[in-house]
Amino acid sequence: MDSTSKKTNKSLTLSKFLEELRGFILLDDLTKIGDSEKRTICRPEFGQLGLLFLRYFKNYKGGQFYITENQSDSYYYNLSYEKKEEFLSSIKHLDIPAFIICGKKPLKKEIELFKKYNFPLIYSYEKRIETINKIEIYLNFIFAEKKHIHGVLMDVLGIGILIKGKSGIGKSEVALDLLERKHRLVADDLVVAHRRSEFLIGYSLDSPYSHYIEARGIGLIDIRSLFGIQSIRHKKRIEILIELIKGDDIDYKEFDRIRVKSLYEKILGIKIPKYIIPVTYSKNLANLIEVIALAHIANIMGESPINSINESIAKSPKSKVNTSYIDTFYFISDNE
Repeated sequence: MDSTSKKTNKSLTLSKFLEELRGFILLDDLTKIGDSEKRTICRPEFGQLGLLFLRYFKNYKGGQFYITENQSDSYYYNLSYEKKEEFLSSIKHLDIPAFIICGKKPLKKEIELFKKYNFPLIYSYEKRIETINKIEIYLNFIFAEKKHIHGVLMDVLGIGILIKGKSGIGKSEVALDLLERKHRLVADDLVVAHRRSEFLIGYSLDSPYSHYIEARGIGLIDIRSLFGIQSIRHKKRIEILIELIKGDDIDYKEFDRIRVKSLYEKILGIKIPKYIIPVTYSKNLANLIEVIALAHIANIMGESPINSINESIAKSPKSKVNTSYIDTFYFISDNE
């Protein structure tokens, strides 16, 4: 079994936050204090600004954004300039990476007030609820627990299939076969998986070789150049796990050939259907993986032809088969 590793982001700098969200949401750093590389966000959820207004710091957590709306019906908008300064003075000791403000753009003297107390003030051109939703989607993605898995992630007929196995078993070669059949590569060699709600998202590490495949004896293969842009994906939900094992390493007396019991493997607490495929020289693994993807699609649609047949075989009593009839039938068919 290939080794895996877990990783969780502990913090995110304000400068990186602003850079990566550019184009996804329109934010403007009004104060431009200049220390955004030192300020860190440590939590994906927003802090409760109302508690800060009340000077209640018992449940305060450092490294959180705080957001307010600058509209005529908001508490913040109706505070006087003196009260706003008093408020900022009372929280200047807190570790707050930035305040985000929506609605009307703050006046220049208000921006200078935030500068005075060294609090970055970021203006969002979108509504408060839209700003919160977009930022939390990004932060939940960044702070989610991640797992690095050695394997290949493919999009086969729209199903995300993670292929694992010992080094040299042929994972990359199977991926090339699937690419020839017009399926798509998500990641080769090292797959980053992270949990989003009740499912897993897989993608490649951000590197110049994200969509390359290493074929032993050949070297690195540029998939985008050889197979076209339609042959790659940047991320995909992981729905099936396939483990390739050398045929010689399997005890076929114990091996569940007809898959009477479904196998699962937990990744970050989520159960993923698992298939174990013995690797022999005579097997076309790409064919088998396509069939597994088709069976999964049928299962999603409420049908499970493979499982139905396997269950019928497992439950049926052993009976003698008229082999002479079968032999005769096929003999006639072969000679027509």
